Amino acid sequence: MNIEELFDFLRKDFNLSYRYQEFANCYGGNWIVQTHSFYNDSGCFTIYIEIQRGIDFWYSSRFSTVREELCEKEIDVSSIEPQIWDKNARFWIFKNPFFWWSDNRVLHTLAEVLKVHLVSNNEFFGIHL
Repeated sequence: MNIEELFDFLRKDFNLSYRYQEFANCYGGNWIVQTHSFYNDSGCFTIYIEIQRGIDFWYSSRFSTVREELCEKEIDVSSIEPQIWDKNARFWIFKNPFFWWSDNRVLHTLAEVLKVHLVSNNEFFGIHL
């Protein structure tokens, strides 16, 4: 999945900058971390992918090329537009217990959530547009 392409509307429609970074030998071992950061002067939203573990979402007050500085505050992405998360986490009328295991579904839902949320709020997770 191409995260840059999926979230390209943040650059095109909301003038955020984008930067992909890959960090090797993290956590004192052979861990690889990929980061996709969308940022402006008011903050940085980072999709943080540990290949061996999964996806996390972080806020920092500024963009950095230092991995640890991108992780000021972990973000609960399901805290905004909960009705969209609930709708996408369902399989027919049942709640899908494996929804959060699918990084692809989570990222597509997050893109949908941000498109709706940014139109009405002009900010997300502390980043003002």
